[in-house]
Amino acid sequence: MDKVVLVGCLLLVAFGGLLGVGLNATEEVSKQVRNAFELLSFSGSIITACVAFIALTSWQAQFRHSEKNKAVKSFQSALDDGAAGVEYVSALFEKFAKLHRDGGAVEIVELFDMIQKPQKKWLNHCANVDRYWQELLICFGSSEIAKFKSTPQDIEFQVQVEVKNLLQLGLVVGEPDLLGMHEVLERCSIYLRRETRGLYAVSNELRKKLVG
Repeated sequence: MDKVVLVGCLLLVAFGGLLGVGLNATEEVSKQVRNAFELLSFSGSIITACVAFIALTSWQAQFRHSEKNKAVKSFQSALDDGAAGVEYVSALFEKFAKLHRDGGAVEIVELFDMIQKPQKKWLNHCANVDRYWQELLICFGSSEIAKFKSTPQDIEFQVQVEVKNLLQLGLVVGEPDLLGMHEVLERCSIYLRRETRGLYAVSNELRKKLVG
């Protein structure tokens, strides 16, 4: 951009010089000056077009930078350190344990009615995170996205796997394996916190590069 402006300044200086030469000049010299004016006029048009193009490119780069920063901030604000997932899986385990203590039969429909609130909270959280994750995919290149070791979809899938494991251990004839279910809960909780923090850490690296 600076070089283009410099060339424009030099053209203005040349224009002034030719204007001085053209005053009180012979017909032949005047003709040469007119030709030079035409050349300078053409060059000036090219310089103007270059300046406009560079300005547009600079604006687009600034806009993309702003959108990237906005996408990262939105994604980070949607992350909750795994809280919604832990609450969902914990509620499922606690309801199994309560039904076992009360000595009642476990009905899967009744069970999910009892945990409807944390389940809905988890699903809303997943939808929210996924929406901002899609914005990251749009704003950043594949090489930058590849730095994430897991995706929100990976985390959601793993939670569903652990929910299935809890159901298999709890929906049995006779005594449910509460110890095994507690191990599933602990494993899932550790996984959720670790992977969510990983998403935040990598997105924070992307944000630092934008600022730096």
